Amino acid sequence: MAKKNLQPAQFRIHATGIDDEVTLRANREGFLKFQLRPRRLVDVATIDMTTELLGTRFDSPIVIAPTGSNRAFHSDGEVAVANAARDGQSLANSVLGGDDFDRGGDCRPRCSPRRYLSAMGGDRSDMAEYGEWNRKGAVLSDVTAEKEYGVTRDFIVKGVQAGELEFREGAVWGNPYLRILRSQLERYIVAQLGAEYLVRKKSHNELRAIRKEIVGLKKKLAILEARKAALECAIKT
Repeated sequence: MAKKNLQPAQFRIHATGIDDEVTLRANREGFLKFQLRPRRLVDVATIDMTTELLGTRFDSPIVIAPTGSNRAFHSDGEVAVANAARDGQSLANSVLGGDDFDRGGDCRPRCSPRRYLSAMGGDRSDMAEYGEWNRKGAVLSDVTAEKEYGVTRDFIVKGVQAGELEFREGAVWGNPYLRILRSQLERYIVAQLGAEYLVRKKSHNELRAIRKEIVGLKKKLAILEARKAALECAIKT
């Protein structure tokens, strides 16, 4: 059905793996190790499939796995996946998904309540927004964070360990550094150091940027004034 309804390139993303597809074959071989064990003469008048995970009870041990970028395959994105599931089914919503069910409105599935899990745990409202890691100015290094906000690498690492900051690892000429989200760092700074601290630091940064821009404008103005004088002199002669 997927091959019939999807574009060829979209179908290949789902149906194939990468490179020599070793991981894809390993997954298939792994599933072959699981078999259904038939049970006979077992009372099935009352069936209880509930299970408990991390202190929360679920109707079934089966969870729809998180997938991102669903809008590439269906205009309704993650909402379409949720609506395709049966009532009561748990859905793990990927942090790379384009829909946040907590917003309500068009993003909330039409069917009866389900449990929505973040693929990375915690409160999704504190996680990165869709596409935030690729947004210009939204990401900074721990070195830049120290310059702009006056926080140390240890401060950032504690935020990561506390689950307040997501991060990516990077390296320049063999020197490792952390990439973090500006929005999460500012929320963490407010929580740890206070809103006044953040306002003061941002004001200093803006003032420094304004002064730098003024210096640049003065240099450009001096060049223009010199050129103006040269042109006026050429016209008079």
